[in-house]
Amino acid sequence: MVALPSMKLRSAPMAKHGEKVYLLLEDGYHIKENTLQVAAGETLVPVDMDTMSFVMPKGAVVVTGETEPIPTATPVPTATPIPTPAPTTVPTPTPTPVPTPAPTAAPTAVPTPAPTAAPVPPSATAIPKPTQKPVAKPTATPDTKITLKTEELKEVPKSLEKLYQTVEEIQGAMLKKATESMETVTAEKSKLFDAMLYEIDGKGNQKAVAAKDFPQEGGLVQIPYEQLGKGISAKTHEFVVTHMFEQDTDSYKAGDVEVITAELTETHIQFVVKSLSPILISWKEKAPEQTQQAASQPTATPQPTAQPKAEQKTSVLPMIIGGIVLAVACVAGGVWWYQKKKTS
Repeated sequence: MVALPSMKLRSAPMAKHGEKVYLLLEDGYHIKENTLQVAAGETLVPVDMDTMSFVMPKGAVVVTGETEPIPTATPVPTATPIPTPAPTTVPTPTPTPVPTPAPTAAPTAVPTPAPTAAPVPPSATAIPKPTQKPVAKPTATPDTKITLKTEELKEVPKSLEKLYQTVEEIQGAMLKKATESMETVTAEKSKLFDAMLYEIDGKGNQKAVAAKDFPQEGGLVQIPYEQLGKGISAKTHEFVVTHMFEQDTDSYKAGDVEVITAELTETHIQFVVKSLSPILISWKEKAPEQTQQAASQPTATPQPTAQPKAEQKTSVLPMIIGGIVLAVACVAGGVWWYQKKKTS
């Protein structure tokens, strides 16, 4: 082991590999902060600054550093306590009342000075740790989507089992409400649907959503005419849509039926629902005059297009005919002039 002379080492014995080596300094000295370093070649050896020791590595080590005298703490003078004067007794020579002496003031307490903190030995130089490679974060799962679907009602919803025993009873109650808007409604010309809300994850898996999670703004239902039956359309039929509540609301009770305003398009009937409940669509054929009127109603006005080429040909036809007549006249005039010249 080798040490700088300024280190004031009192003991730095040789040791074998794996043994603990203690560095002893002369009395009254300590290591300056961040100056002690023990190295085995290019490798730094960890030093326990509390015990001033390290484990001997393989090969020789070099101990370097700087020492300095330990500063002596200046003693704080102790405050001298102020003696309390003894009370003086006044003699009473005559029976004349003696005035009561004023009470003696209590001595003021002198605060005890706080002890001076002992100097903290300097810590060893921290060996830098290798920077860890950043770990890639997993890709976020795509947002979940919610969609509204309609299917034919095949069983009584659990929320309505106390009110209706069969699907036919539900349909009968809804037909009764539908007759208020369309008198000739029948079960044969009606179809009962159930609005169901599904949650679709990023992989396309479907999961039913509870009624309490239904969007407050409602959901748009679109049912093609062909799903109702063959030959049914907005031009040839009239429709009425009824909806049964499955749960109590501010205005309705479970089992109540309301009429929903529907919009008819060329391909489907659409309307907005505010809950997951049975929906009945009923229809009837329009009167002949209504059908003719619907058929005669103009459709959307098409955008103006360029005129067909045939019309362009017709517009120049008179010019072509005139040119042919002029050419024939010229030929005839030439023949007449040629024959007249030849006979003369």
